[in-house]
Amino acid sequence: MLLGFGVFAAAVSGALVALRLGYRLWGIVVLASLTALGGGVIRDVLLGGDRYPSYLVHNTLDIWIVLAAVAAVSLVNHYTRRDSSVLRTEWFATNADVIGFSIIGLNGAAIAIIVGAPLIWVPISAALSVAGGGILTDVVARREHSQFRGELYEEVVVIGSLVLLGLLWLTNSAERSPGFVALAIIVALILLLGARFAVLKYRIRYPARTETKLAHSPEGSERALSRSDLG
Repeated sequence: MLLGFGVFAAAVSGALVALRLGYRLWGIVVLASLTALGGGVIRDVLLGGDRYPSYLVHNTLDIWIVLAAVAAVSLVNHYTRRDSSVLRTEWFATNADVIGFSIIGLNGAAIAIIVGAPLIWVPISAALSVAGGGILTDVVARREHSQFRGELYEEVVVIGSLVLLGLLWLTNSAERSPGFVALAIIVALILLLGARFAVLKYRIRYPARTETKLAHSPEGSERALSRSDLG
């Protein structure tokens, strides 16, 4: 149920990107699917085992959820077009992305734990689940992936996955009750949501670096030039 909500939110985020780019229905479906499901498919291919072929082959519920999200976004956008639909605002798109990001990321971490993958794959699986779809979406939309320019994105879900791993370890050490496991997941989800919202609100990024350019010497060799060299 919680994963379905995350898939729906991520699909809404992808559909909004398509609307802003002026895509028609098929383009909206493709971007929504890539955003919501692309990372999970890449993750399953790499994990292999029971996760291959991808879970989408055996369980089509997530595909129907994506189609429902596309239908909802398209209908609301159509009937509110004259009123500058709220679906076109950055606020709505951002919040949909954060919710989908958090749920899908923790689900990716949990899947790595469930299939018994080495512990290093827990954060990798979480990052792939959220970033894989975003990168595919940006490739199709011919946009630069903003996270490569210093925005914190995958790093947040990696930290969240490590928090989940630590909480599950404590739960396993103290009491193996399903209730404690659920509590660990909820606490990790709340922390992940809070961290992602904090990154967006306070614009937390990597420190800016001085840009450099390459110039060719007469001999054909390349050297890096600082801004003072170019002045």
